[in-house]
Amino acid sequence: NGHDQVLRAMGAAMGLAAAAVQSDDQDTFEDIELVLRTMKDFTPRHFQVLHSTATGTGRKGADGKEDFVSASARGIGPNLGISEERVEASLIALSGLGLVTVVQTWDGNSYPITPLGQAIVDAADAVGE
Repeated sequence: NGHDQVLRAMGAAMGLAAAAVQSDDQDTFEDIELVLRTMKDFTPRHFQVLHSTATGTGRKGADGKEDFVSASARGIGPNLGISEERVEASLIALSGLGLVTVVQTWDGNSYPITPLGQAIVDAADAVGE
């Protein structure tokens, strides 16, 4: 049904939560708990957009090379075949979870992935392999 990536990401987040409990890291556990509560409402689009910010496929620099630091709705949308408006809505939701952060630039908002977002993508990719 297209939710395989989302389910892998949820499983990965549960693994990170278990590791946080083992290391007695209550703050990380609470962050991941919030992510898990909200991920139940994720669509495949949310994970596609998050993954795009992690892999750098969201935006290309002036030299034509991928920019692995940040992504914008303008850069992600065409690469995924999704409208800028829908990508921006997904990025805002991801920002609310702490998976990406918002940086205002002269060219609009940029959404660099956070360490928590990167950890979820990495773990989900590892589960999918």
